[in-house]
Amino acid sequence: MIDLRFSIPERSSPLYRSWERARQEDLKAIGETELQYYLLYVHIVFALDGVEFISTDEVVTLVDFMQGVSWVAENIASHRDASIGFTEHADTISFRWTKSGIHVSSPRAPSGIYVNSDNLMKTFHTFLENAISCLAREIPGIEDNPTIRAVRHPRS
Repeated sequence: MIDLRFSIPERSSPLYRSWERARQEDLKAIGETELQYYLLYVHIVFALDGVEFISTDEVVTLVDFMQGVSWVAENIASHRDASIGFTEHADTISFRWTKSGIHVSSPRAPSGIYVNSDNLMKTFHTFLENAISCLAREIPGIEDNPTIRAVRHPRS
């Protein structure tokens, strides 16, 4: 089972300020660097068959993670290996093609887990759809920002 989801910090959390700040910006003019590193912090969960690669106590910027998921999905669709790195910490999640499927590993799970590529791609697609929908709901108009528009949906 693949579990990939995110949650916006509680309004009482200092991290929620990154969402409030985004609402005060000129949404079409917010630059990629600002979106990748300073705005829209979320809690992420990414687990495969119960093995956590990212846990709920992890905090990342949503746009940076969306870009990473999109990039990995593009590579997987082209039968290339890929990885997602994090600005917030040193972990890297690697996705490697094998005869048994996609082998996913990280420093937290060095032996890794094998996952079906179709299931992984569907999960990535759903994650990106949910993220874009959340952004549009929480910050109407941000979906027209060039950085957000550039996030590609993986082929399912």
